[in-house]
Amino acid sequence: MAGRIPKPWFREAKGAWYVHLDGERVDLGKDEVAAHRRLHRLMANRGLEEAPNPTVAELAEQYLAELPRRANARTVTSPDVTSSRSWLRAASTRPEH
Repeated sequence: MAGRIPKPWFREAKGAWYVHLDGERVDLGKDEVAAHRRLHRLMANRGLEEAPNPTVAELAEQYLAELPRRANARTVTSPDVTSSRSWLRAASTRPEH
């Protein structure tokens, strides 16, 4: 259910705490305090596997590619930005250690 905060419930037949996350029933364990901690860990880690891990050069390339849409022409052609572009080209061609 979109928009709802998942809340654990105790399932007496199994003697354990459960929660619905992303359409699945997840067993949180038998101890209530530990179940709440596990739920918080699960919530904090949702989607982390899918998140990209970009390099600094990739982030800088994305920033410089988006800069013309967000900044005025004087900013985009300023010496600081121009030198950043040349530094980025040089840094991305160096071999990794």
